[in-house]
This record gives sequence, C-alpha cells and structure tokens, in this order.
Amino acid sequence: MSGTALRIKSDFALLDVTTGRNRLLKLVGDRRTPIPVTITGFIIAAWGNDDGTSREFSVDVTGVKMS
Repeated sequence: MSGTALRIKSDFALLDVTTGRNRLLKLVGDRRTPIPVTITGFIIAAWGNDDGTSREFSVDVTGVKMS
C-alpha cells in the first residue's frame, strides 16, 4: 500500500456456527437486544462477485467470544 491506511466498512457478517448452535438459537430466539460478539480470524479469499456496492470475503475464523 502507498502509505495510506486501509479503511473499510461493513454492514454485516455471516458466522457459520458448528459447536453451540442449538444453545445460541435458544438464546437469540425472538430477542431484540443485540448480543455482543468478537470475531477474530483471517481473510483468505474473495467470496462471490462485486455487486457494485460491496463484495464479500471468506474469513477463516480462529476465535469467537461472546462478550
């Protein structure tokens, strides 16, 4: 990069939950209060095509922590 900090914006993310998904579903239910979560990982590839507004990326998740 040419000395300028990379700035990105995202309106949403998808998280594929394997362990704990049933308990999380019960917790979420019809809840209207957001549940804080921190996701860490590595962007590994582009996902899908650019629709002119945004483009998705595949993330290899190394950790998920519910705050």
